[in-house]
Amino acid sequence: MYTMDLARRKASNRAHSIIEAAKAHKWSRAHRIWKDISTSAHAIESIAELRAMKFSSSQNVLHFLCSRSPPADLVLNLIEACPDLVAESDVHGQYPLHIAVRTGASQYVVETLVDQCIDGVISPDATGRTPLMTACLLARTTEFCTCPLVAETPLYQQIVRILFVAAPEIINHKDRNGMTAVDYLIDARIMPDMVQNLRRASLNEQNRRLSVDLALGSKSEA
Repeated sequence: MYTMDLARRKASNRAHSIIEAAKAHKWSRAHRIWKDISTSAHAIESIAELRAMKFSSSQNVLHFLCSRSPPADLVLNLIEACPDLVAESDVHGQYPLHIAVRTGASQYVVETLVDQCIDGVISPDATGRTPLMTACLLARTTEFCTCPLVAETPLYQQIVRILFVAAPEIINHKDRNGMTAVDYLIDARIMPDMVQNLRRASLNEQNRRLSVDLALGSKSEA
């Protein structure tokens, strides 16, 4: 019994150690701890401990990790160990992807999350905003930027492209303010080429939906 309790404590300590390393942005240490966890005889216990962790707003450990500007490979390791985390939303309806976009995670982290969970791309949060809308809102020059989280404008411009390509069908979605992704990008006064692409996609989506509605109407009349 003592041996089992000791093993559980070690598993719990490893799980909490990786959180502390992430808080301090000590990613080399976090990688070493993850390697210890994954090769340990008690890996299942450590991963279960991570899986059960809850943070503010009922966020899971992947939400937390994505808020710390993590390395993409560490994010992928966690998703592979706990694949359900990427599809969980917090009390504000935000997936880990929402958090990653809002807090300035790298494009590689964003790409990893997009590849693993398309629901995170298309789902609006409690304010009605999708990750694409948030990226468009933040994709502004330093002159117009008031958000302290935005360190590099080109990062958000690239993320806008990633999210747009992943789910162009949500381009006409409106948030609680009645704003679309295109509206936010126009407000940012940058990326005129992307504005044109988004406008074109918006029109194409409107035409597609109109065609579907007309086809369904014809079938119902028949």
